[in-house]
Amino acid sequence: MKYLNSKGYTFAELLGAIVVIIIVVTPILGFLNNLQDKSMESHTLSQMNITASSILERAKCDIKQDAIDGSDIYLRDTNEGYIPSSDYGRYSIPNELYASLSLNPVTGLNLVEVVVIVYSNNLPNNKNVELKTLVNYDE
Repeated sequence: MKYLNSKGYTFAELLGAIVVIIIVVTPILGFLNNLQDKSMESHTLSQMNITASSILERAKCDIKQDAIDGSDIYLRDTNEGYIPSSDYGRYSIPNELYASLSLNPVTGLNLVEVVVIVYSNNLPNNKNVELKTLVNYDE
């Protein structure tokens, strides 16, 4: 009687090994996907903080320069609310972010409250970054 010398695996054994690999890899892929989402959110929030700080510093410098020049052009010409996209290059605002700038003069003092809000449509729960400061424009 001849014996079959089978050196390969049966179809059932190969199928079982593939199923085990899929069961082990599936949670790992879910974890990596979640980790990537959190990383992207963290990067966007960091970029929003940097952008808001940049806009705030630029606005403070412009207000003080207007006070030195005596022109007050910046205070008169800035429309409160959204910064127009034509000014995004001036403030170095990345394409996926949106920003608003409000200037609120404090009555009776030479102070202006500067409020900057930066937000992104790419973040869940409508997260935004808001920075406020007071600027003395009579220096």
